[in-house]
Amino acid sequence: MENFYNKVINPWLLVLVLSLSCLTINKVSSGLVTAKVYARDLALAEWTLSDAEKTMLRMGLKRSHNVRYTRASWYGKYFHGRQTATQELFNRHLVTAAHKTLPLGTFLLVTNLNNEEQIVVRVNDRGPYVRGREIDLSEGAAKLLGSHDGGVITIRYEVLVEA
Repeated sequence: MENFYNKVINPWLLVLVLSLSCLTINKVSSGLVTAKVYARDLALAEWTLSDAEKTMLRMGLKRSHNVRYTRASWYGKYFHGRQTATQELFNRHLVTAAHKTLPLGTFLLVTNLNNEEQIVVRVNDRGPYVRGREIDLSEGAAKLLGSHDGGVITIRYEVLVEA
């Protein structure tokens, strides 16, 4: 029994104690209990996250498990400064995307399947109007994904929702 306690109970007790030490419990007048996580504690956990996951965390986004695989291209210089479907001016250096049907303002987690690079993009335009492609990335997004020189790449994208 002592062996069971040392191997099973002790590790879980340690996890519980460490988890609770990272939180400060506050009693709110309405009777609800809230917990605060301090930045120093979050920083300890963040070192295990990818840059895209850190972006999702900062923006309050989570995965929806609505995943698609497709080919993507990028667009840049010719459209730079022109108006997008959201009425903002297209900036080829920002991390945005064009999609035919997703609601404007939707955030996507895009993964380049050739090198596993990931980024979070915001849909702010319509397109592409080329058969076999569902998404056009801005030049800035393409550079971050490592696809700037390649032109068309195979990607995985997942719709992100509010956490």
